[in-house]
Amino acid sequence: MHSDIIDFHAHLPDGPEEVIALLRAYDRAGIARGVLVPGNMLDSRFLADFMRGQSSLRSSEPDNAALLRAASRSNGRLMAFFNADPFVHDPGDIVQAKTDGYRGFKFNPLVLRTDLKAPDTLDLVAKMASLKATLYTHITLQPQADLGAVVELAKRFRDLSIVIGHMGFATADMAALKAVRRHDNLYLETSIGSVLALRAAERQGLAGKLVFGSEYPLHDPEIELRKLSTVFKDKDLQLICVTTAARLIGEAP
Repeated sequence: MHSDIIDFHAHLPDGPEEVIALLRAYDRAGIARGVLVPGNMLDSRFLADFMRGQSSLRSSEPDNAALLRAASRSNGRLMAFFNADPFVHDPGDIVQAKTDGYRGFKFNPLVLRTDLKAPDTLDLVAKMASLKATLYTHITLQPQADLGAVVELAKRFRDLSIVIGHMGFATADMAALKAVRRHDNLYLETSIGSVLALRAAERQGLAGKLVFGSEYPLHDPEIELRKLSTVFKDKDLQLICVTTAARLIGEAP
């Protein structure tokens, strides 16, 4: 497999040794670099309890700055995405984040209950689009953050590249595959995606609409990468693991 593999979706637990632990996991898997997305507001082990209302957030605001600090300690191997919260951030924060060195943006409707149709959210998205940035988002079953809401963003903001996490709402979301086939600026990130969904993507020739992600530390980067290699040939793996990801973080045409 190619030596320039990019992990498009990793979290970094709190602690001084966590950057070293992540880079060691990358070394074992043969991964060159990774994109960090904020996850500090909630201990991911208790996401299900949070969704049930039985666990609370550890913080009311994502610690975006911690990701830039981690990236600065990684010898260029880690990059940060800025987690935008429409209740906290305004379009000026989006511009500043780009200036500060964040390589893209994230919405997290699972935790922040982000309404992708709300005016404040659309103001942030419009600014991201003006910067020709990339937005990563989860989707839910709620109409304010479901697949249809993301498709509407893709149609309205064509200069914005949008990556849907985890192959859609579920690990085998055929509607999400159909959506990325229809919209040039819409992509799927592969972490925890089912082999069933990956095989469907391969049959439909959608390798160019996928980006590899690991969902570290909940999932092992090496296992997630090997899963892809059981489905896709080398040419497709180059697209999924290197070429498309590089373009989405602004490194390639």
